[in-house]
Amino acid sequence: MEDIKPGGKTDLAKALKHLAERIEPRSLVILVSDLLDDERSILKGISQLRHRGSEVIVLQVLDPAERELPFNSWMVLRDIEDPTVEVRLDARQMAELYRENFAEHQAAIRRGCSAAEVDYLCLETSEPFANTLGRFLHLRSRQQ
Repeated sequence: MEDIKPGGKTDLAKALKHLAERIEPRSLVILVSDLLDDERSILKGISQLRHRGSEVIVLQVLDPAERELPFNSWMVLRDIEDPTVEVRLDARQMAELYRENFAEHQAAIRRGCSAAEVDYLCLETSEPFANTLGRFLHLRSRQQ
């Protein structure tokens, strides 16, 4: 992984489909992502993995600002995967709509993971990763 250089747009659904076609059946797949992509495509990829018998754990990692949009002024958002894409907006006007859309996206991800019998945990970068992951694994071990 140290030699891999990032480039191009992320296509998580394509990566999951590619993985599902190549891994051994009944593998363990741990997906670590912000999942900020089309939830239907993501969940389709997760379902393909489950269909092949893989156990899947989804760890969504977010910065608190991705959840809340806590800004209160005009801003310019730039797509880090495509620097030619910019959006100017007044965060004060967009915050409520953003939070509603974000909550709907999260709910769809949770429902889809639950329906596919996939463990899901949302982690925030503001909390120590080891503590949150440790609690999750402890709860998971008690369920089995």
